[in-house]
Amino acid sequence: MINLRKVTIEDADYILNIRNDMKIRTTSGVNEVVSREKHRIWLNQFLQSENNFYFIGEFNNERIGVVRFQPFNNLSNISEVSISIYPQEYQHKGYGRCLLIKGIEFLKKNTNIEGIIARIRHNNETSLNFFKRNHFTLFSKDHEFLFLKLKIE
Repeated sequence: MINLRKVTIEDADYILNIRNDMKIRTTSGVNEVVSREKHRIWLNQFLQSENNFYFIGEFNNERIGVVRFQPFNNLSNISEVSISIYPQEYQHKGYGRCLLIKGIEFLKKNTNIEGIIARIRHNNETSLNFFKRNHFTLFSKDHEFLFLKLKIE
């Protein structure tokens, strides 16, 4: 069974490895390598906001990935989701879906979030298919990203 726990600053190096992984960088919102110092500053700021939620997924006491929620365009009732499964040997085994479901369960119980947005680069077919399989629907796009949404009920 997947356990979801809140990220702490002690998880900074694990998350930095995810952010700087070449495969993840090419399909995520931030493409450049992030320094350890900049990452720690960003993570501290992210964790201090009561509107941000960041979780580590663990299976058999091993970290298998992260799921992150933050306000979308400063809307208090819409959250943007980001999921990364890492290391790569855990990908394509259903862990992403588990993290998404458990994250949504948390939001339902503890927030007034009404919808979730996934922002996906046009070249990220894996994420696009993942979110479509999980009932997200396309509602907008620009020159760089597709935006899919899911209503929380």
